[in-house]
Amino acid sequence: MALKKARARRTMTAGLAAAAALTAAAVSAAPAQAASSVDGEIVRSETLTRAQYWVNERIVYSQSRWRGDSAGRNYRTDCSGYVSLAWHLGSSLNTTGFSSWSGKTVLGSIHDLKPGDAILKSGHIELFAMWKDPNDHTDGAYVYSLNGPTDGDWAKGPIKNSHGQVGFNTWADMNTYRPIRYNKIRDDATVPVTPAEGHLYREPSGTIAVIAGGAPVRFAGMAELEAAGYGDAALTAVPAGWLNKLPQDPRNGTYLRSAADGSIYVIAGGAKYHLTPAEWNEMGKPGATNVPVRFLEEYDAAPLDGTHLRRASDGAIFLIAGGAKYHLSPAQWEALGKPASTNVPGGFIDSLSASPRPGTHLRNIADGAIHVIVGGAKYHLSPAEYEALGSPTFSNVPPEWLASFGTRPADGSYLRSPVDGAIYVTVGGAKYHLSPAEYEALGSPAFATVPTAWIDTYGSMPADGSYLRDHRDGAIWAVTGGKKRHLSLQEWTDLGKPAATNVPGAFLDQIPNA
Repeated sequence: MALKKARARRTMTAGLAAAAALTAAAVSAAPAQAASSVDGEIVRSETLTRAQYWVNERIVYSQSRWRGDSAGRNYRTDCSGYVSLAWHLGSSLNTTGFSSWSGKTVLGSIHDLKPGDAILKSGHIELFAMWKDPNDHTDGAYVYSLNGPTDGDWAKGPIKNSHGQVGFNTWADMNTYRPIRYNKIRDDATVPVTPAEGHLYREPSGTIAVIAGGAPVRFAGMAELEAAGYGDAALTAVPAGWLNKLPQDPRNGTYLRSAADGSIYVIAGGAKYHLTPAEWNEMGKPGATNVPVRFLEEYDAAPLDGTHLRRASDGAIFLIAGGAKYHLSPAQWEALGKPASTNVPGGFIDSLSASPRPGTHLRNIADGAIHVIVGGAKYHLSPAEYEALGSPTFSNVPPEWLASFGTRPADGSYLRSPVDGAIYVTVGGAKYHLSPAEYEALGSPAFATVPTAWIDTYGSMPADGSYLRDHRDGAIWAVTGGKKRHLSLQEWTDLGKPAATNVPGAFLDQIPNA
């Protein structure tokens, strides 16, 4: 997707996504393998499912009561009974019993914990569910626990229980325990899985993702997953690295729903467009996948260069380059190789600019000539100039689009020399070299790096009829005959309030007064 991290999401790394965690979906899912037998081998997903059962049943703490698992086998409703239930043991051990029990192994480090292991200290035991951040264990961990007091604490896990309680330990808390592992616990088997749209998948690390447009959208924590409406969703366990093997960006034409307010967006070329209810109806009321607000915020408003959009109302196809749109005729679309296009509402296309952003590079499909675009003008780059600019990426476009550009950028364009990095503001055919302080004072505007040969075509004196605004005080000056004249507000109004270019005072100072 094209993003505010602008066009970088297509190369999003697994590390960025790995900050996700186990969810209620994970813990309420059916195990991937056959259910265990008493005191037999058990896979990790089943231990979590068994623990979640008591959360769902609203089991309250008591050392004198016993309650059943889903098959009716009873366990004592305290911390050690809870872990005994999760591991499907034949009896309810107490914490002293777990300490001396030969059926466990003490792990070498708290960092070695996996979902379904346990943490034990004198008088208390809890089932480990997952790290809050698999990449930084010092953020703490989610656990299943029954802590007491009697009739004051309910079975709790990663997702809030009916009393708003969550099983969570800080890093300091975790370091008061010994990490232990049931000797008969097994990792879930690796089974080929085909991703299904809108379904949740969990890797052994605890990373959870929902599939949207064929891509995994990972959750950054419990609150985010619950907010997206997946607190009770089913989960499929998948092997480590499975999520990274999928496409990392939703395909064009995917519809995403904001978890915050239900707004629906269509995705195309890495950009999002918010559909009005009428536009959603126009598009056929397509299904949408709930995703975190954070995920939507990563998208830009303008699609990536080379994206093709098809207006749903009439089938017109538009080419996108530099954030701008160009309407392709059927012949032009065919000449470009009949590229695939994404159906979108006309409002999406209308929201895009008619002029590419400064520094866009367009290649004429008729002759292969590459042009740099800035301020509505084009400059034909020689092969040497193109290479000197770093051989930037370009978009193939029809010659008719290039023909629509002028040869002189609009007043107020900013050009940067590739030789020394000098930035110039242009107005009336003249250029002015901005100092770093002046450039910052003007708001650090967007610039285009262009060959010095183009910059050298500019003079030092704006043409007659140019209007300059002193950025220090807003005073407007008109240039005539190589001299400037200060316009009063009334004079400027009488002239029709012509557009003026913001410039540093030093630029004005070098122009003689009329």
